[in-house]
Amino acid sequence: MKRVFAAIDISDEARTAIGKYVDMLRGEFTGAPVRWEKPEKLHITVKFAGSLDENELGKFKQRVNIAAASIEPFRIAVTGTGAFVKRRGPSVLWLGTEIVAGHSDSFAPLNSKLDSEEKRPFNPHITIARIKDAKKAKTLIEKHRLSHFEPVGFDVSELMIYESTLLPSGSVYSKMEAFPLGDGR
Repeated sequence: MKRVFAAIDISDEARTAIGKYVDMLRGEFTGAPVRWEKPEKLHITVKFAGSLDENELGKFKQRVNIAAASIEPFRIAVTGTGAFVKRRGPSVLWLGTEIVAGHSDSFAPLNSKLDSEEKRPFNPHITIARIKDAKKAKTLIEKHRLSHFEPVGFDVSELMIYESTLLPSGSVYSKMEAFPLGDGR
């Protein structure tokens, strides 16, 4: 069994900009009950598939390949701040994304082809932190939500499948396979 997800990789420029933003928050909120994501782990999840056996993994790879081939490459920007805050369980700080050039709803076909059962609207984002106790991190959450993140754009030309390995120190992501968008140009 492999724990896998389909995702869009972000550019090195976006990774650096997000890293600086996270360092600023981390420096200001040193005692907050937060696990910050490492810059090398940053990505935009399109579909978390969970634990799959070899047969299920093969079918998932086929669906990812078909979904990737169904849309042309596009340009995206990391922009905006937000949080998913739960009453119980971990909450998440994230940076939003928007399509800036290419097919204006490129995320919709990717997400719907990979998960036709999902009823919630797809909210493409980059998770930058996981909060263990939202009540104790209220000031951090508000500061993040009200902060300005200078948009950074990059081209998207492939969809990745990652394996997520859970370790006591946190999850580790390994690239398994890349699928070019459109005809691969």
